[in-house]
Amino acid sequence: MKARSIPRLFLLSVIFVFQSLAASAALETIKLPMKDGVKLATDVHLPTGSGPFPVVFLRTTYNRTMGSLLAPEAMKRGFALVVQDTRGRFASEGENLAFDADAWGEHQDGLETINWIVKQPWCSGKVGTLGGSALSITTLLLAGTGTLHLTCQHFTVGAPNLYSVVYTGGVFRKALIEDWLKQSKFSEDALKLWTRHPLYDDYWEHRDLTWRYSKINAPAVHIGGWYDIFAQGTIDAFMGYQYQGGPGARGKQKLVMGPWTHGVLQEKAGELKFPNGNKPPTKVTDSWAWFEYWLKGTTNGIADEPAVTYYVMGDVSDPQAPGKHLANGGRMPPAASEGSSFLLPSGPRPFQNKTEDRRADHLPL
Repeated sequence: MKARSIPRLFLLSVIFVFQSLAASAALETIKLPMKDGVKLATDVHLPTGSGPFPVVFLRTTYNRTMGSLLAPEAMKRGFALVVQDTRGRFASEGENLAFDADAWGEHQDGLETINWIVKQPWCSGKVGTLGGSALSITTLLLAGTGTLHLTCQHFTVGAPNLYSVVYTGGVFRKALIEDWLKQSKFSEDALKLWTRHPLYDDYWEHRDLTWRYSKINAPAVHIGGWYDIFAQGTIDAFMGYQYQGGPGARGKQKLVMGPWTHGVLQEKAGELKFPNGNKPPTKVTDSWAWFEYWLKGTTNGIADEPAVTYYVMGDVSDPQAPGKHLANGGRMPPAASEGSSFLLPSGPRPFQNKTEDRRADHLPL
């Protein structure tokens, strides 16, 4: 057994090394200048062949070198991969602020970059965006610029309204925001900037996609978890694209909501284990299949998948409890089914006829 396993392990190691070399050989790092002169570090991974190629595009706050993990698969499938450090992050110049230059305000880094991509001889003119969490936010903001160069998008755990992320219900999410900014090593000015705007004002409006859904013309996949910090944001983005989007977006969205935290497609959420929670009955969780269809025209049936896939929650400690299964549907919220009947007692409701007593005691109504 050992004599046979060593060559196999060696072969796998050689394959991995050659894949890495192939990826690095096709890599070019460009310092892409924005209109104000700030240069953004942008990695371009190209597959073999003369091209042009459809492009998968990521804008990240977490270091563009993550692209090396995706590049072998992208190139094998015939996609160019473009991964960019957002302004002020890692090798990119500019102020190290969170999502400050990604939308449609004074600086429009995402829009300028995609305009550059489609002009390159290696680009076929079709561009799809990919990303989760912060990467979803950067590309949601890109969509809000109204660019016509987005062919499709694939989001995991994102939110279209940055104010609702920082001030959920108007309340500052202190632990979440302060910890994320500190752990991600943003400038101290990032927190100061956000706390200077405790109320929804022009600053947040320029980072709120919910006012601009009609400008979007891209079919998209939206994946989220019921226990995720962006659960409502994922649903909001789907609803906005699906029902308020432009002609290319409206009616062409897919939503997957599972029993997940910020890490999706898992069977466990903390200590809770959900049966088949990691096996949603839909192809749309496969981002490459989504890109194959929209960017390359491959017939794979993914556009015909149900618009909505969701996990019906239930008490996992009770084997007889209802729910705990995945379902498909054509809309969100799902069509309601007939519920249980309740018999309510007759007679005065609680606190009925108490108005005069409250007034007498000078209590607020």
